[in-house]
Amino acid sequence: MMQRTNSEKGRIAPRFDDCLREQGHYEECTNQAATRVIAFQLAAAMEAQQLTKSAFARKLKTIRSQLDRLRGH
Repeated sequence: MMQRTNSEKGRIAPRFDDCLREQGHYEECTNQAATRVIAFQLAAAMEAQQLTKSAFARKLKTIRSQLDRLRGH
């Protein structure tokens, strides 16, 4: 039986991001995850400041539809 190193112990599969890379989905998934994090942070900031979408968009010097697009609504 082969000895496994500490880094291999308990690992029964390659890392998830390695699987995504092999399947060609890494970039898409990474971009989607980053967009969701940003959308969540924007929603949290909007709620914390008790601003409507329109008021928040004005504060960010953009338009409401851009916020909606980012937030996926």
